[in-house]
Amino acid sequence: MYIFLKIIKEKVKTLAPGEEPVHSIASVSKMLRIHPRTLMKYEKLGLIKPFRNPKNNRRYYSNNDIKWITCIARLVHEDGFSLKSLSYVLSLAPCWMIKECPEEVRKECQAHYNHSKPCWETINAICRPCINRIACTECVFYQASKQRKDIMLSSIETILSK
Repeated sequence: MYIFLKIIKEKVKTLAPGEEPVHSIASVSKMLRIHPRTLMKYEKLGLIKPFRNPKNNRRYYSNNDIKWITCIARLVHEDGFSLKSLSYVLSLAPCWMIKECPEEVRKECQAHYNHSKPCWETINAICRPCINRIACTECVFYQASKQRKDIMLSSIETILSK
């Protein structure tokens, strides 16, 4: 587990190419032949976190989001995984563990006590290090989750290709 966290810490620096939110929910739905409600369900379960335009609240997806959505759909429809199990697996490495928050900070952080959801989904989980309330897509912990998804995607692709 600690080796995994070290990999995440090393890889998460800035937004990688492909992280720019450019695709609307309608275009992603057509492209992947997935109903928009299904994409919204993935979002509700914390499997994806599309960018929200602050002016109109519309969802926009990056190319990496599209790759991840494709992987989710394949895992669910072809390999028999449940959405809940995927959500659980992805929430195993919480933000406070990645950032190595001291005990006094963790005591005040709701994300520390709620392990069933990632920190960006926990209501009022803004801890001292995130007091500036940066957008989740810019948060190192959200980006670490994206890295975990990329690692998981490549691991699954390796297993499935054998």
